[in-house]
This record gives sequence, C-alpha cells and structure tokens, in this order.
Amino acid sequence: MAPLVSAVTIVRDGERFLAEALESALGQSYGDLELVVVDDGSIDRSAEIVERYVQAAPDRVRLVGQPDGVSRGMSAARTLGVQVAEGDLVGFLDADDVWLPEKIAEQVAALDAHPEAGMVYGRTQMWHSWDPSAARSDHVFDLGVEPDRLYPPLRLLPQLLENRAQTPTTCNALIRRAAYEEAGGFEEIFPGLYEDQVFFAKLYVSSATYVSSRLWARYRRHDANETNRFSYVRYYRERRAFLEWLAEYLDDANIDGEVSWTLAEEVGRARHPYRAALEARLRSEPPRIQPSSRSSQKTVSVVVAFRDAEAHLEQTIASVEAQDHKRFELILFDDGSTDSSTRMAQAAASRSERIRYLDHPGHANLGKSSSRNAGLRAANGDYVVFLDADDLLLPRKLSHQAAFLDSEQGVDAVYGRTWYWDDPGARNGARDRLSRLGVRWDETQEPPELLVRYLDQPGNVPCLCAVMARREALLRLGGFDESLQDLYEDQTLLAKLAMHCRIRVDAVPGERYRQHDNSSTRRAIRAGLYHPWRPNAARGRYLDWLERYSSQLETPRSRPLASALARATRPYRHPRAYRVLAPAAHGWQLLRDRLVVLARQEPRA
Repeated sequence: MAPLVSAVTIVRDGERFLAEALESALGQSYGDLELVVVDDGSIDRSAEIVERYVQAAPDRVRLVGQPDGVSRGMSAARTLGVQVAEGDLVGFLDADDVWLPEKIAEQVAALDAHPEAGMVYGRTQMWHSWDPSAARSDHVFDLGVEPDRLYPPLRLLPQLLENRAQTPTTCNALIRRAAYEEAGGFEEIFPGLYEDQVFFAKLYVSSATYVSSRLWARYRRHDANETNRFSYVRYYRERRAFLEWLAEYLDDANIDGEVSWTLAEEVGRARHPYRAALEARLRSEPPRIQPSSRSSQKTVSVVVAFRDAEAHLEQTIASVEAQDHKRFELILFDDGSTDSSTRMAQAAASRSERIRYLDHPGHANLGKSSSRNAGLRAANGDYVVFLDADDLLLPRKLSHQAAFLDSEQGVDAVYGRTWYWDDPGARNGARDRLSRLGVRWDETQEPPELLVRYLDQPGNVPCLCAVMARREALLRLGGFDESLQDLYEDQTLLAKLAMHCRIRVDAVPGERYRQHDNSSTRRAIRAGLYHPWRPNAARGRYLDWLERYSSQLETPRSRPLASALARATRPYRHPRAYRVLAPAAHGWQLLRDRLVVLARQEPRA
C-alpha cells in the first residue's frame, strides 16, 4: 500500500502566489496526498483562497490556524502543520514556491529504494522567469556532493555549515515522520531566519539522507525574499545565532571530527564578521585547482576565424584535435586569406568529418566579427568556443567547461584563467604568466556585475578564447556587433554576455594566448590605433558602441553600470586633461593591482 504523504504549506499574507503553490501540490502525479495549510495570522485574503480548495476537496485539503490567530513564526507554523498531518511522509511547500508534478512520486520511490534514509532531496531551481521583466535568469546551484547516493548521518553537515553549495530546501525535501520526530522537529526560538537550517542540521545528525540529481521544486525569487547586494559582514552576523545554538546542541551530542572543527571555524567567523569578511575577500592561501573529473555528452563547436594565419594555424587545429572531449566540431572560417592558410584549413577539413572549412561568398574579407558570426550561425554544437588562429587550447579545456555548463543550467557562460605566452624560445618563456580574474573564483556573477568590473579594470577582461557559452544564448544576443570588426570587437560579445547572462568565473586555465609581434594588438600599437593604458581611438569607439547599445535596451542601465560607463568615458570627454593625468592614473592602477596580488593570491594551476 502506498504511504500517505502530507504536504504542509504555511502562509502569512501570501495571497499573491498561494493558489499557484496549492495547485502544484494538488496536481502531483502521486495520488495518496493530503494538503494541510497553516494560516500564520494572515490579514489578507489567504484564508479565503484556501477555503475554496477546502470546499472543493474536503477529503484532501485542511486549513488550520494558530489558536489565538496571532502569528507565531515559521517554525511554530510548520510544527502545527506536522502535528495535524496524518501522513507517514511529510513535505513542506511555502506559499510562494512550486512543486514540479513528479516530485512526490519520484521521492516516494527513492525512499522506498533506500529504507534507511530519513530524508530525500534534489535540485531546486532559483525561479526568476515567473516574472517576464526579471533581470536574472533561472538557475540551480551545484549540489556539492555526488548525487544519486545515500549519505550516512553527519556526512552532509559540514557542507550545510560551509554553505557553498545547495543544501536541502524546505520546498524540496521529503521526510519520514519517524525521522522528523527523532530529530525533534523545528525550534520555535527561530521564528524566521535560519529556522530551516536549524531543522536540517538536526536531521543530518540523526538520519541518513538520499541526495538525488533530479529537479523537483521551484523557489520563487521576488521582492519579498530577495536580499540586497551581498555583504559578507551581514551574512556572518545573521548566522551567529544559528551557529552558536548548533554548537551547544552538538556539544550535548558529543560530536567531534570534521563537523566539530568546521563548526568551530564558522562560529569564529560569525563572532568576528569584519575580520571574516576581510579573510573571505583576501583568501591568503591559494587553493590548488584541478579540471573537473565529470564528463559531458554535449557537442562543443570551436569556431576559428582566420586570415593569413599560416604561421600558427596548424598548431591551433592540432590543439583542438588533441582535446580529451571528443564530441566537438571545428569550424575553420576563412576571412579572405591570401597565404597558404586556406590550403591548410581545407586539408584539415578533408581528413576529418569533425572539421569544416567555410568562407564568405567570393572569398571576401569582411572582418573578424562578421566571420565569427557566420561561424556561429553554421555551428551545430550545444556550446561554443571562439579560438583565434594563433592561440591554443589546453587538452582538458572543452571537457572541463562543458561538464560545468551541463551541471548549471541557469548559467550561460563560463571562463577561467589564460596562459599568456611568447613563441617558444623568443624570450625563454620569461614573460609567460597566468591572467588574473579580478573577481572571486568559483562563483557565478549576476548581470551586469562583470561588465562593471571590466570597465573599471580593463586588464581583467578575459580573453575571448577563455569563454565557453551556450549557442542558444549567443544567438539570442545576436553574436558580435559587426559595426566593430577589429580591436575591441571581441568585447562587444563579452559585454552582451555580462549584461544579460549569469557567468561562472572559474580558476582552471584552459588555453594559451600567444604573444607575438604580428598579433593584431601589436600591429595596432605600432600604427598608433591602440595603447594599453592611454586613451585611444579603438577603446573610444568601443565605449561609444556600449553607450548606444545599453541606451537602446528596454531595461534602463543599472546605477553601478551607468557610473562605471561614465568613469570609463571621462578621459574621452576631457582629452587634454587626461593626456597629463594618464601616466599618474596608470601608475596608481599598477600599484593597486600589485597590492591585490600580494593580498589576494589566486589559485595555483
């Protein structure tokens, strides 16, 4: 006989989204389910909405409230819901969230297959797209552990304490009543903030947990539950009561080992939030980083747009063919070459079905942006990498970044660091160096945070070949802007991505960016068209384009972006002053960058 599942929904003035939440619970494919709604002192139409469902299905839906009609907080409301519920399994659904239709059926099956598990949870989608005007895209966080596995008691508690990956969410977990009662339920001294973390920490101590790779719930993001811009100081302050309570709770349980020292570290940070915030930003000990061990079944399109690239093209092709990710296609797009690189590319295409040679009608030279866009339109892969004909991919570049995009559906692009290197033997490798990220690594950046950083610190803009992006996102954005064909043409695409998409900044190097005298950048410097730090015509044209592009969007520029753009264009509005000030400004930038290098080491490759 199928066990009865109790869905417990608590609501306080939640009329806006309540009906949608209730429909998602009652619309489950699993039939043996009751819905208990706890009204925690609402003064809006929430109770009236629930009453309609009670009248329509009195055998499935019940409405209860606090005895005196006064709000007692989320923990007390959930406790009341479980006391009234009759099911052997209990799931929680807040009044603004949504369950996907197969959630309960799949979770019951998982618990049946693992009778020793007290709880099961999977992925939760951060749901922005319910609002068509939302600036952010839907996404899921990494689970932090290998999914589709059973974990013993205490094993997952350090991850909950570190809070660097998705842990159980109330809208996602399904819990055995016996496990709930053994853990002791919710703690009513936590009426709101961290009340769920307190409960899940207790459950982790006493029960085994099954972690699934399945997506089962949508956590609605809106004004009432969105936080302000992230602050480490506020974060550590708010966690202190939870962590200190947990330390006392675990002390009674006589628990040591990894849980004990992880908790001690987190309590120390919470008690000294300013010091912890500084440590988090500086990270004095750079961790070693390794490419992902996960594999991807998606196809990656590598687009190489080239013109007269005979000196390096064969090396570039060989670096793609040497990838350990074999599901790739290489598109060699000839932008009107007049040297032997055309023959090289055609020969490569003739020997492999994964390589295609393309060019413009009449073998025309239309420029880098037009050629890359043509390659993008011809691509068939799920993900796309743009590679210049003088650069090289490291062997695990495609597999590492493709595996990440597989695991994070709400992220449209990922990039890491790049090796800047000279031609072998040119300077004995003395100038070889890793690019700096300029932001915290292993974190996903929301739009338009990266663009603000690029404008303020141009030296931290990634190389184009460092980026892997979803083909669908690139097409949606229109690819490169063809009004710029050379110099900063790559930054038109990077700016679009940073303005509209969530981007993961990784620490793993994936490519070699060749430094040589015939590069387009050095040719532009010799021609007086570009300068690494003085105001120059090429950057001026790019900033003009960015002002036009951002002003034409339906959503106005954010204040940080508008301010950063104003700072970036100031030298072009006051050219005489900046001819004098530019050396001093560049000196200050070098000093600041050096101080950052000393204070915040980046991971070792």
